[in-house]
Amino acid sequence: MPIYQRIKIGLYILLWFILCSITAIILNRSGLITLQSVMLGFAPYTIAGIWALYMFYPKFDPCCSVRFDSSKKLISLTFDDGPTPGFTDSVIEVLNMALVPATFFMIGEKVKANRALALKVLKNGHEIGAHTDTHKKLHFSTAREIDEQVGGTISIIKSLYKEAGREKEYRPIFRAPHGFKNIRLKLYLIRNGIALIPWTRGVWDTSAPGIECIIKRSTEHPKSNEILLLHDGKGSSSKVSDLQQNGLLQALPKVIDFYKNKGYKFIKVSDFIR
Repeated sequence: MPIYQRIKIGLYILLWFILCSITAIILNRSGLITLQSVMLGFAPYTIAGIWALYMFYPKFDPCCSVRFDSSKKLISLTFDDGPTPGFTDSVIEVLNMALVPATFFMIGEKVKANRALALKVLKNGHEIGAHTDTHKKLHFSTAREIDEQVGGTISIIKSLYKEAGREKEYRPIFRAPHGFKNIRLKLYLIRNGIALIPWTRGVWDTSAPGIECIIKRSTEHPKSNEILLLHDGKGSSSKVSDLQQNGLLQALPKVIDFYKNKGYKFIKVSDFIR
């Protein structure tokens, strides 16, 4: 996680503690005993904090579809925001050269505009998941918006698998833009048998941090199971900067070699679903 995000999280925690403490002090001075003051001072902010954590922190999901086996060294490469002509093709070439599978979470509108490229991903043995139709963040979305953004993209992806002759392999998977979610979205996914996929390691390559930074973020202190968040696009934009594209494409082979040398097995992200 980039240092600026760690600082932001630290500031949020500090703000929570200050608000709780001030509320508890006010309640105590109003006549409540210390224990009551602390409980009533901390409870509402703690509940609100847990709710915000669930909405905005992808790794926090008590009903997560992903199950890890700590006895195995497994890794999944995932690429969001594509397909992007000229970029997704190049990612496929790197993966094929290394003989590793990957999962691409695609935006519905981009799939419609680049259907042949999306089919190329499947025909090269990789996996496709949904990433909404327009890269809309869904944490405050209505049921109708969720159905339009998720259901429509799932339908397109199903048709791709059928066209590629791989419909028997299809497993409905979804990743929310920025990882933002809410209970309404979670219930929709459960009802429709769609797995919500988080990540264990955000590389944040869309900001074009440079080759060495991408490698460091991808490989620093690896755990027994990893899901890497990478990108072959940038949000809803149809264009990607040369810095972002070249940085990832030059770093990716080195990241793959690192994990291979550590004895990791590369799998599609749906293989983590239990």
